[in-house]
Amino acid sequence: MPFAVLGCLLFLAVLFAPRWWVKRIGTMYSADRPDYPGTGGDLARHLLDACALDYVPVEFTDGADRYDPVKRVVQLARVNYYGRSLTAVAVAAFQVGHAIQHRDTEPAFMKSVDTAASIDKTEKAAKLALFMVPVVGIFTRSPVFALLTAACFVLLRAYRVLYYLTTLPVELDAAFNKALPILSVGYLEPPDQRAARRVLKACAFSRVAAACASLLNPADVLRR
Repeated sequence: MPFAVLGCLLFLAVLFAPRWWVKRIGTMYSADRPDYPGTGGDLARHLLDACALDYVPVEFTDGADRYDPVKRVVQLARVNYYGRSLTAVAVAAFQVGHAIQHRDTEPAFMKSVDTAASIDKTEKAAKLALFMVPVVGIFTRSPVFALLTAACFVLLRAYRVLYYLTTLPVELDAAFNKALPILSVGYLEPPDQRAARRVLKACAFSRVAAACASLLNPADVLRR
């Protein structure tokens, strides 16, 4: 029994520790910086214009920070759009990094965009499996079949984790080959550059962390 409990605790740690780390890094550098010339939204607009991406709008959102390759828009959470913090600045540059990848039609980025539609399909299948768990249990009167259906739900949800793991090179490229070089030239002083590297690393792993944390969360599926 102790080994089973330990195994469960380790499994939960693998699922939730990355999300905790990403949030911790973001919060660590979220203090207002009056010495910065603008907000995250201001910087995103400036960088997009400087990179010949003036046709890409910048919007604030109540959801997560992202670059939408379909609408071609940089979306920043309100706290980063209006915030004047190191986190806001780094997140803005990171999302602009994705816009640059799209502008240059980089193969890895374009492949990730093409395969992103498969996530919607697996999420719909996961939602169906979730609804089928009690139905299977009622009609078969067998907890085994109900558990198998629940296992199908978890496996379908695990596809999101796998997808984001395979797209990590794209995220890391946006962070360290696009955003960091931009911020290191005339935008951030060396001490802030070191901190920005930590924030950008958290940005790169944020989707994997979110997917892991929501793996066993049925409510996340129902919201989609």
